[in-house]
Amino acid sequence: MIQPIKTCTLTILTLLFFFQSAYASVVKDEQSIVHEMKLESMGKRILIVVPHPDDETLATGGLIQRALQSGKKVRLLMLTNGDGFRLAAANLSGTPSPRPEHYKLLGEQRQTELLRATAKLGLSKNQVRFLGFPDAGLHLLWREYWNEDTKLCSRTGHTECPYDISVAAKAPYTGQQLVKLMVAEISRFRPTDVFYPDTEDSHNDHWAAGAFTRYVLRKHKHKVQEWSYLVHYPDWPHSQTCGSASVLPVPGKDRMWSTNWHSLRLSETEVSVKALALDEHRSQMQIMPDFLRSFIRTNELYKKIEC
Repeated sequence: MIQPIKTCTLTILTLLFFFQSAYASVVKDEQSIVHEMKLESMGKRILIVVPHPDDETLATGGLIQRALQSGKKVRLLMLTNGDGFRLAAANLSGTPSPRPEHYKLLGEQRQTELLRATAKLGLSKNQVRFLGFPDAGLHLLWREYWNEDTKLCSRTGHTECPYDISVAAKAPYTGQQLVKLMVAEISRFRPTDVFYPDTEDSHNDHWAAGAFTRYVLRKHKHKVQEWSYLVHYPDWPHSQTCGSASVLPVPGKDRMWSTNWHSLRLSETEVSVKALALDEHRSQMQIMPDFLRSFIRTNELYKKIEC
């Protein structure tokens, strides 16, 4: 019986060695397609299009710090106030069935949280532009509510922007109006580089925000370098591997081999400041702290868009 056992053991060890080698090869290939991101190659004016308060910190908290330290101009374009998140509205109101006024209060709170978070990152209030469009409704504006004949009613109960701290208070909730405001903001700021949500993001507001941005840039022929970022994607990022000593991996092998990913390596200070900024989004940290903290890594990932 000794010989069969020995043979079986050798077979198992051989298989383990094979799989370990194969895994190491995959990891090496993954790393080889991720380019180091250097801000020196960018222009001097960076616009970041953001679907919800907290996305700016999750995806670009380190980028914002580095860009400001490099003397670049940075502006955030906030498409929504994050006022459609039922769990957060329920937590804020203390009722499982929030009413429209509770959603509006949530939107106001998240505006305040964002300004506190971005102040930690080094941005002034003047560098943040709120559009105040419906959270959980950007994809509907893209697909259905395009012109003023079909205005979308948000969870706040409004069909027009109800927020005083907005670029255009009372702006009707239509796709056309969102495009008009985005065109005006981009034309006014004249960015050299634009960061926006990847259109493969699995969250409706995120892919729609990316779609609107790409539409605006192409339709009006704004010549900029485009970059996309990801926040929501199946089985990514893995929260169990989060922490200030871990690397944010490229999501999904199908994406790894087909995209031009760039990694911005963060300093310890940049990671720490990013974590402090994230803590300012208290309404969200109370609901999904593990997911949010999974973006506190030693790097940030961006995809360079080749037009």
